[in-house]
Amino acid sequence: MYTFMVAVVNVLFWFVLISGNMCFFFIYWLNLPFFEKYKSVDEPWPWETDKNEWNKLFKRSMTLTILNATVVAYIIAAPNLNCDTPLPFSVDDDIPTTLNFLLQILFCNMVENISFYFAHRLLHKPFLYKYIHKIHHEHKVTTSLATISTHPLEYIFGNVVPS
Repeated sequence: MYTFMVAVVNVLFWFVLISGNMCFFFIYWLNLPFFEKYKSVDEPWPWETDKNEWNKLFKRSMTLTILNATVVAYIIAAPNLNCDTPLPFSVDDDIPTTLNFLLQILFCNMVENISFYFAHRLLHKPFLYKYIHKIHHEHKVTTSLATISTHPLEYIFGNVVPS
């Protein structure tokens, strides 16, 4: 059962990673003015300015993404997948009211955003930035690939823990 769960999680992860990035690939490729006006910076896409530099950054980013999404994620998830850990919430057959459901979503969203903000702010402290967070900022123009192209410690404490 354990091996099956790990396989399912990996398949789902790769499906989400590939399909999500393929959607963005087409948005980038089409170069539509509607999407271009919402870019975080007014610079051309990195593959449009220096193809060789982009290829190097792409390979580094993919290596970090694969490392974080497979090895690091597995190390984090393994203790929970390998034993009968009690759930930190109640599981029953009752469906919550619409208001209760919306309040829970709002609360979880607020906790995730606040904890992500403080984790990200901490990563901008000089010591952590220089050795950990700077890797993520190799991407000058935000792309979908830049999201988890991070140092493994940043992936854990800046992405996974807040979520």
